[in-house]
Amino acid sequence: RPVIASGSSFFDSMLLTLDGEVINCGNSAHGKLGRTAQHHKLPKRCYEPRVVRPLADRVRVVAIASGGMHSLFLGADGDVWSCGRGSEGQLGHLLSKPPSGGLVGSALGRPEAFGPPPTLGVPCRIEHLWLQGLRVEAVAAGGGHSAGLTA
Repeated sequence: RPVIASGSSFFDSMLLTLDGEVINCGNSAHGKLGRTAQHHKLPKRCYEPRVVRPLADRVRVVAIASGGMHSLFLGADGDVWSCGRGSEGQLGHLLSKPPSGGLVGSALGRPEAFGPPPTLGVPCRIEHLWLQGLRVEAVAAGGGHSAGLTA
């Protein structure tokens, strides 16, 4: 598979293939690799590069960004997907029910919003960008933040 982009942080590496698949390896803490909702059951270090299957089954990725403990994926349709640690809000999601409800939703600006989810083990689309009709063209990630450039 031809690789068209790469990304890395302190503890992981990602590759983006020409056909829109993401391959990664490294530290699986906090679900950063996006391979399974049961990320805590993965070995802490995933040495074998593998396709991020939950993402590949849903979207063709055109850009990637690797943050401190989170990952961002830009779909060909302009939607942004994120996974990993979200304690600083860097995943772009807010809980739409109390944490015991376990639901992630598009609660931006709603009074019932309860803050960011602590961890997402599989990539989830950032719904409020989609609901607002925003098309993102580039993504970037840092230690505890994320950024997107809109059209």
